Amino acid sequence: MSKLIIPAGLALAPKVAFANENAFADTFLSQPLTEYSVGWRQEHAELEQLLEFLAPKVRAARRFEFRVANSKAAFAAAENGQDIRALGAEFNVYRETGDIVQGKTLSKGLTKVLDKDEIHDNPMAEEEAVAEIMSILYRSEIIRAFGVLNAAATNAAKTWSAGTDADSDLIAAISAGGDDAGLNPNRVLFGQTAWQKRVLALRGSEKAGGFASAGLDEAGLAGLLGIDEVMVCKQRYQGGSGKTALVTNNLVLAYNAQAGAGRNDPSNVKRFVTPTAGGDFAVFREEKPATVAVTVAHYSNVVLTSSAGVRKLTIS
Repeated sequence: MSKLIIPAGLALAPKVAFANENAFADTFLSQPLTEYSVGWRQEHAELEQLLEFLAPKVRAARRFEFRVANSKAAFAAAENGQDIRALGAEFNVYRETGDIVQGKTLSKGLTKVLDKDEIHDNPMAEEEAVAEIMSILYRSEIIRAFGVLNAAATNAAKTWSAGTDADSDLIAAISAGGDDAGLNPNRVLFGQTAWQKRVLALRGSEKAGGFASAGLDEAGLAGLLGIDEVMVCKQRYQGGSGKTALVTNNLVLAYNAQAGAGRNDPSNVKRFVTPTAGGDFAVFREEKPATVAVTVAHYSNVVLTSSAGVRKLTIS
């Protein structure tokens, strides 16, 4: 298994740092490798799908602003005829509330240095380096997105054993989140152990409805809960203590996230992305006498835009 090597005395390696990003892009941008990075994403969709489920992408300039979701403003109604204009008068003015926050997308990326002997022995070495780096970058973004939601969530500890009506706990969590935010969570993310405990608990139910619910897949459970999507995370990453689940195995997260959302909608989390010259990611190739450095870079920032309504179940 390859490892990221940090040279002695270089505290920030292997994070990409551009002294002059425009000059670097003009000189070393590799169009073929950038196009390969797009194709690789199409072939390996699971990580991107999980990231988009956790924190949907919103296009933004490097520096941007957004309005923190305010449940009162987002769900306001014109009470007592305030939307009715009197003859000869102007319409009443509605003013949106909620703090406007300044933000920026962060420069992220990694470099892998290949020996030219490696490239000679393996003509696909550079493409494989792109794929490897993109896997690392996607997993890093997923860890950030999960961490943001996990930290914001209101937790409830639950025991799902044989005969427990686990789905009633999920329904209650969604309802509580809706009462808090004014908008129900529309996505539920399961760690793998939590999903298994749900299935086993319902299979042990003496009630026909509970036993039948044990056979529901993610789409079926979403329909039962009245939400848009359910996902079970099975992906792992290599951490310092060995392989670790990208989403904590015994947790269930319920939150609101919208695909194709704008900067000011009242969802809980967004991933602001600034396009590069080659799309969401750019690949650079710098050749030296004995080595070739392959860099994959992108601009993004995972932001908790509202903490209201995020719920978490810790399952034992």
